Amino acid sequence: KSCKLLPTMALGGLLLRKRYSRYDQLAAVLLCAGLVGFTLADAAGKSGRVSSPLGVGVLLFAVSCDAVQVLLSERMLKGWAHLTPMHVMLYTNGFAFLAVLGGIWITGELEVVPPSLPWLDLIVYGATSFFGVTCFMGLTRLWGATAAVVATNARKILTVVLSFIIFPK
Repeated sequence: KSCKLLPTMALGGLLLRKRYSRYDQLAAVLLCAGLVGFTLADAAGKSGRVSSPLGVGVLLFAVSCDAVQVLLSERMLKGWAHLTPMHVMLYTNGFAFLAVLGGIWITGELEVVPPSLPWLDLIVYGATSFFGVTCFMGLTRLWGATAAVVATNARKILTVVLSFIIFPK
């Protein structure tokens, strides 16, 4: 999932006709390889499990959808100056919500919702997610989709490094 930068750049070239230098492409590959290697370093040899081809396929599909979403957000924000990040969040997340709700309804999972929900947890999670997505949309508007994805990857790297500093093995 940390390699969203690569499909974002590839699809950005196809959908938005963006051009990336060889140095940009090399930096993206090295950033993603380093992040994946650093994340998997601790898991190597412990589980002995092999990745499921279906799971890898679903993950690649999800990463590609994430890349398309951020590129469409950039296109909307740059193409229509009157749109705010709130508009774009409403459109992208609203359609995704309807699709997920339809899937939950079709599969029958709607009937297994617990009778009492943890409302405070849901509100806190929603508020922090709203703040994070608003910041991400602001980055997308100012510097573009690729820069926003690089910023999120840098945040992931910092989180992993801090976890090793705070919780040494």
